[in-house]
Amino acid sequence: MKQVLSGRPRRLLLMTLIAALIILPPLLSTSASSRESDRLSSPGFEGVSTLRVVPVSSATLVNYDPEGALDDYYYIAAVPYTTFYSREDNKIVSSPVLFYTPPRETTSDEEKTLNSYPAVKYLMEDVLTVNGGSLKRINLLGFSTPPAQIGGEWKAEVVNTIEGEGPWEVSAALAKDGWKYSRVAVIAVIDPSPPQPDREISGELEGVTPSASPEKGSVEGSKMPSPVDPNEHPFT
Repeated sequence: MKQVLSGRPRRLLLMTLIAALIILPPLLSTSASSRESDRLSSPGFEGVSTLRVVPVSSATLVNYDPEGALDDYYYIAAVPYTTFYSREDNKIVSSPVLFYTPPRETTSDEEKTLNSYPAVKYLMEDVLTVNGGSLKRINLLGFSTPPAQIGGEWKAEVVNTIEGEGPWEVSAALAKDGWKYSRVAVIAVIDPSPPQPDREISGELEGVTPSASPEKGSVEGSKMPSPVDPNEHPFT
């Protein structure tokens, strides 16, 4: 969605829909499918949120671009697309949003530190395990071709590729797909050509790190992840 504000060139001010608060009318609540009703009636689990969180069988992957800013805009727009508040149930409904980088070989500790793929892989494995090995939906943002893992180790009933020329079109597509029944929207103005930061920060830090003795040990056993309240499992 685009709009020109008075006194500013069209190319400098572009509107992007990035957030909304969902308020479903009673009619829509009664016409929802049984699957949606069952999902929202889930007890959810306690975590970092002040409210209980109901997980959704979905994941959203944003193609990471180390050189540009479009992927950052896509990620910001995807957050309210994947996490929102259910007023009727007083719960948060959420699914993960992840920056995706392809797997690559690393030969040094520095490269291993900057290689984010293992973390994405482990989290996707947990999400898939919780959902029985397959998701209802995987959303892709900023991809010209789907990741190689889609359809292989990462299975989903629907692979939804969201396309658009710039963050305003992508955020509009997300809003139309995920917030079509919302009565309230929040509009944010973005500059498509933000200036590069020119501040330089330098300094020195002195001190001594506290000494600590490394702890070693081993465990045996297994426990499957579950989207419920934390529970204990005896390892021997």
